[in-house]
Order: sequence, then structure tokens, then C-alpha cells
Amino acid sequence: MIMVTSVAASSTQLTTPRTLWLARAGWLLVALLVGSMFAASLPHAVRDVYYYEWSVLQAREAAATFFPDYAAFVNYILALRLLIIAVFWLTAVFIAWRKSDDWMVLYVSATLLMMSYLFAFRTDFDFWRFPAALETLFPAIEWVAPMLFMLCFLLLFYLFPDGRFMPDWLGWPLTGALLLLFPLLYTAESLRPNVAWALFLILTASVFLAGIASQAYRWRRADYVQKQQSRLVVTALIAFILIPVIQFLLIDLFTSCLLYT
Repeated sequence: MIMVTSVAASSTQLTTPRTLWLARAGWLLVALLVGSMFAASLPHAVRDVYYYEWSVLQAREAAATFFPDYAAFVNYILALRLLIIAVFWLTAVFIAWRKSDDWMVLYVSATLLMMSYLFAFRTDFDFWRFPAALETLFPAIEWVAPMLFMLCFLLLFYLFPDGRFMPDWLGWPLTGALLLLFPLLYTAESLRPNVAWALFLILTASVFLAGIASQAYRWRRADYVQKQQSRLVVTALIAFILIPVIQFLLIDLFTSCLLYT
């Protein structure tokens, strides 16, 4: 990701003082928001993982093989997450500091900050926490923040590294898919679980696959530097998606093996 700081497309360079400070102020607001969410959430992190995180609960029996007790297993998971979150933050702050005059770099940096919270608390919005003062001042933050985080993450597939959709017409079907996807997140309870889950998976997979196809299209027309940047970011994004899936499959496989031995 450090290569993002080395060369950026000229079209993303901020050339006027007003846009420069607006972009920096936007980045600072995101950093403050995510930081305040961590401050509100971390005191409850052990309890949430211990009692409510389904993947950890599912692995409880399997973890007994390697850990002295369930609490040690939970602490191990939290320690690993905190380490990875620190990497997200250090990378985000570093690239913002190196190229704070480039809106695409600031956007990538802000998205990394948001992804650090998503990585810690997944997409279970019921366990997202905000400072009490912020919820009182702006109650809509409970649904605005999840939508903002997911939107920025999804758009990164399409906009990196030069801030343009490629091909240009791709923005229209993406807008339509997002207009269907985000309301589904908040109306899923009114649908049958299997129907809501199937629709969510289909829409999400379509958006991600289209983003990867967009990066492949861009790759064929990119210069050497953009290819290097795209390789690093796309690899990181795909890993971010696949790691929870692989984790779920391994836990399920290992638990099944223990039950039949």
C-alpha cells in the first residue's frame, strides 16, 4: 500500500486551497468518527466476542484443543485484531501524511480507517457503538455510518487509482445495484431469512465481481506504476473479503472433524 504514496494520477491532485482543505477536513472527520466509535466499542469488545460473535461461539469446542479455556481463546482473537487494526491505522496515517494534497490518496486512507472498524466488528450493525453525545446530536449516524463505510469500500474497487470509472458507463449499473443493496440491509428482517440472505449475496457478489472486472479492464490500459498500485490494492481488498470466508470454512470443517472423532 505504501506505493500509493509514490505516484498518483495528476487528475487526482488537489490544485486549489479550498478543495485541499475540504479534502483534509473530510479525512479528519472520518478519523475522528472512527476513533470515537472505537472508544465507544472497545470497552464492550471482550463481552461481545465472548457471548455474541457467532463464528467464535461456533469455534468454542474446537478451541478447547489448543487453549486452556475459552477466555484465553477470546483474548487471543482480540489481540490479533488489535494488531491488524494498528496496521490499518499506521498505513492510513502514513499515506495521508505523505500525499495529503491528493484526494484519491486521502480517500484510500479514510477507507482504510473505516475498514479497521469493519474488520474489528464485522458487518453486524447491531453491535456498532457510537459516542452518546454523537447519537444525541445526530441520531441518524446509526445508519449513515454503516452505509458510508460500505459505500467507500465498494467504490474503491471502481475508482482506484485515478478516481474514474472504467469503462465510463459502469457508474450507472453500479448506482442501480447500490440502490437495491443498501435498502436490503435494513429491510431484511421483513423477508424470509433464506430469501434475504440469497438476495444480499447475489447483489454483493455482483458488485464485487463487477469491480474486479473493472480493475482488469483498467489494467489493460494502465501504465507500469498504476499496474503496481492496482495489484497491491486489489490483492488487499480480495484478501479482506476472502479471509472471513476462509475463517468460516476452516472453523466449520474443524468443528465437524472434532464431532466425528
